[in-house]
Amino acid sequence: MEITIVGHPSMIVLDSNAYAGLIDQMHFGENSWRVRASSTRWKGGYSAWSATRIFYTSRPPFPPWLYRPPYDTLLICDSLPALVGFQWGSVDYAQYYEFEIYKDSLLLYAVSLPQFGDSVYLDDTGHYDWRIRAGSAHWQMPGQWSGLWLFTVTKP
Repeated sequence: MEITIVGHPSMIVLDSNAYAGLIDQMHFGENSWRVRASSTRWKGGYSAWSATRIFYTSRPPFPPWLYRPPYDTLLICDSLPALVGFQWGSVDYAQYYEFEIYKDSLLLYAVSLPQFGDSVYLDDTGHYDWRIRAGSAHWQMPGQWSGLWLFTVTKP
């Protein structure tokens, strides 16, 4: 079976019984595909092409805006663990948000949430970074990660 996927910048032709692969991840917009069978036993070697089918790929959404804690914030906590609230903006059509916290560049906390906020207990003072990205089962790939936002937890 021969499958032709037509898209920018080139056309992909594959000879196989099944196709599982990636479309050019940097081409967004309208794409089309068609298929035909082949056999050395057939006169001419090929069947007619199927009807052309159209599909669309879209650019991943931009990252959510990060709100709380603001960038480079100093959080002074009387006791530990400290409950720190995080808040970010919503992204249209997102079904979930992937949220990560790092301490000294090591991943400390990672979760997927349906809402655009979370509260996390932090057990230690020090420098932390956090980032977020949106996702949906209907998207070709998750959204872009936000930049890392720094905050510091200290005691008085």
